[in-house]
Amino acid sequence: MPRVRHLPPVSLARLVPVVPVFIRIGAAFFLNAVLLGTWLTRVPDVMEALGLTKAAMGLALTAGPIGTLAVLPFVGRWIDRTSPGTVFIASGVGLALALLPIALAPDWLTLTVAIFVAGVTNAGMEVAQNAAADASEKADGRKVMARCHGFWSLGIMTGALVAGAAGQIGVDYPVHFAAVAAVSIGAALALARALPPVAFVKPKTGGEGGQAPIFALPGRAVLGACLMAIGVTLAEGAFYDWGTLFLRQDLGASPFAAGVGYACFAVAMAVGRFSGDVIRERFPAPTIIRACSLAAAIGLVGFILAPTVPLACAALVVLGAGVSLVFPMAASAVADRSGASAANNLAGLSLAVMAALLTAPPLIGFMAEVAGLGTAFLALLPAVVMTGLLAGHARVRRDPTSAAACPEAA
Repeated sequence: MPRVRHLPPVSLARLVPVVPVFIRIGAAFFLNAVLLGTWLTRVPDVMEALGLTKAAMGLALTAGPIGTLAVLPFVGRWIDRTSPGTVFIASGVGLALALLPIALAPDWLTLTVAIFVAGVTNAGMEVAQNAAADASEKADGRKVMARCHGFWSLGIMTGALVAGAAGQIGVDYPVHFAAVAAVSIGAALALARALPPVAFVKPKTGGEGGQAPIFALPGRAVLGACLMAIGVTLAEGAFYDWGTLFLRQDLGASPFAAGVGYACFAVAMAVGRFSGDVIRERFPAPTIIRACSLAAAIGLVGFILAPTVPLACAALVVLGAGVSLVFPMAASAVADRSGASAANNLAGLSLAVMAALLTAPPLIGFMAEVAGLGTAFLALLPAVVMTGLLAGHARVRRDPTSAAACPEAA
């Protein structure tokens, strides 16, 4: 009888390094987006449960950017003192836990405070995941930023579809949020092993004397790229906050159909981003940004004017493709500008974008009360055009001192 050879068990820890870096860092982007998509897709259910008007909900949503703004100036310093991976895991657990007070909020004030806390924790995740992607690009010269943002789009799609299905079958959002929080905490802790070692390397700061500034504001070197990112990002953020409500109230979509519309937007973003690193190699950055701005404008107008849910979904595909590469390309551009560390420049970019998003939810909410959500969305068209006009700021001007290689980025 032939002898049976018993192979040693394969350890998950040994398999993880075989997975490409863009997938391992992309998993962090995916988790962040799932948490955000879970909450934002069920905004109409929260409004109904608490009896809130559009204007009141708009004010509550403002608390998220306020929370993010409150800590963003310090996130870059935190990353520079520790590492992107450390900050991401701590913030990921925090954002998962922040879903619980949102789910259990009995009134408008409690909900607003809970959204503020979610904004605080999201700030760390957002800057840390981009800093990890930038560190990987500098380590081995391979572009991964756009593909990592593609995982973020997949995460939004996943969160939206799960939320839409939960709403369709009658799962109360507190139960839904609690389940997502539990799974997400486990996923965040698992990333301590899954993220590549380069994500846990203390960054080299680019400030004077190797010391990064404590308070990160966008400087002149990155201000143009920040303004470029703001235009299209306003339209993206407005859809995240109000798109589900527009589909359900203005077009009569069911909860699941609204989730599908959300997913169409996210899929188009994901396709654009997964293709983005190849596109960035073949075309000048300003040309890509101008094309994105044009597509976003067409998609936004098409979404507003669509008479049916299927046509609205088609417009969302165009809008998603248009917004897909603007923020990733802005992140790559500012990370390599001189004057501060990559983490501080990325924090400055996020700070500028969040400052713009701070005014959007209440303004759209108040305009929606007076003239409808369609008119409120249309008011964002000049901002989308602004992105195309500022496309020249997408060029990456690499600072030689920022290109120091980091350890392993396989």
